[in-house]
Amino acid sequence: MNNLTTKDILKLIRIKILEQTDEVVLGTTIISYLNLTYQDIQIKSQDKSRIATSSISIVLNEGTLPTDFGTQLGKPKNQNGEIVSILGLQDFRRSLKTDLVCTIMNGKVLVKEDSKISSLVMDYYKSYLPLSVSQDPETNAYFDECLIYGAVYRAMEDIQDHELSIYFKNIYDNMLVEKMAMLSAYQEQSQESTMFNGITII
Repeated sequence: MNNLTTKDILKLIRIKILEQTDEVVLGTTIISYLNLTYQDIQIKSQDKSRIATSSISIVLNEGTLPTDFGTQLGKPKNQNGEIVSILGLQDFRRSLKTDLVCTIMNGKVLVKEDSKISSLVMDYYKSYLPLSVSQDPETNAYFDECLIYGAVYRAMEDIQDHELSIYFKNIYDNMLVEKMAMLSAYQEQSQESTMFNGITII
């Protein structure tokens, strides 16, 4: 299944809101709504194909996260295979533990000054580039329809057509839940087939 381009999606959004120009809703505004939907889908779908693992060296109590780091998956492990808890910044500062705790801030992973952690292995979901007319969706093509309806309900809210906004939001919410469940089931079945046969059955 091939992804629709961002330009394709924008055209379909215009059709849904019965507008061919940007006289009522600016093109930049629709792109903003599209990216809000895009972010929502990324967070909720947690596409397993986007999972990556990185080994991060800790030097002077900090390490640099991968450039494509999006959302942390589970807890990292240190060089000895011990689980390290990720704390919020304030909890990290208050914590009396010197080892087995860390925090994430501004693209860095930080450990305590007296920590013996020299490296961390982290699983994470890769981040996505924001959508634009020159940047197409990286999410699974299965969610392209959700991108359209998510942007449409926000656009309808913008032009104060609350009934249609609610109507399209319900379509979006239900469609996203259904597609997430279907994709998750497919990925689990595919993984089980690979484990059992050594090949992926499609």
